[in-house]
Amino acid sequence: MERHEVIQKIVDELGEKAIPRLVDMLKKEEDPELWELVCDALAVLGNKGMEALYSVFMEAITPHPIPNDPFPLVIAGILAEHKYKKIEKHLPLLMEYYDELGQLLIYDMMVELGKYHEKLPEIIAYHLLDEESDREVVEISAMILGKMATEESLQILLNAYEKIEDHSIRAIIVEAIYKSLVENPALESRLRDHNRSEEVLEKMRIFLDTSSS
Repeated sequence: MERHEVIQKIVDELGEKAIPRLVDMLKKEEDPELWELVCDALAVLGNKGMEALYSVFMEAITPHPIPNDPFPLVIAGILAEHKYKKIEKHLPLLMEYYDELGQLLIYDMMVELGKYHEKLPEIIAYHLLDEESDREVVEISAMILGKMATEESLQILLNAYEKIEDHSIRAIIVEAIYKSLVENPALESRLRDHNRSEEVLEKMRIFLDTSSS
């Protein structure tokens, strides 16, 4: 039986009573993929599962976070994705303990919670357009801008599409633009005003065809 099937079986059979077992599994395992599976399972169990996750997170960062430790980031990411507000106050502290990639993931959490500084789009634009940024940084930067789904973030993505010639990175940007339109359909008119809108829309259609096949 696959690991996700084992976890699902535990949840289905025990419900909220599975929480201590899942927490124990989360603390003992060292595989980030398994952390995500367990965190998702706890989140599905509602407020009690989220509170248990938050407790594990607090334990992991007390007395202070370990620099670049992925464990609390995974937990914080799941909590932010589920709009768990208590995690918000800890994000500025986490920023002090992580490198560029970790900080981008924390910015992503801020966007998920709808609580980010007005200068954040400019910061993310820098990471997206910096020639020294590796592919993972570019992917996360584009994803964050796509989630913002504002006129400013859309314009940054369109500018990046024009400036970046790498076709694979352009594909990532097109996907982010698509996600922006899904989040905020009113942005479509701004996209259509862009001088390369037809090209972007065609790439978007290809992306949708590929995704559905």
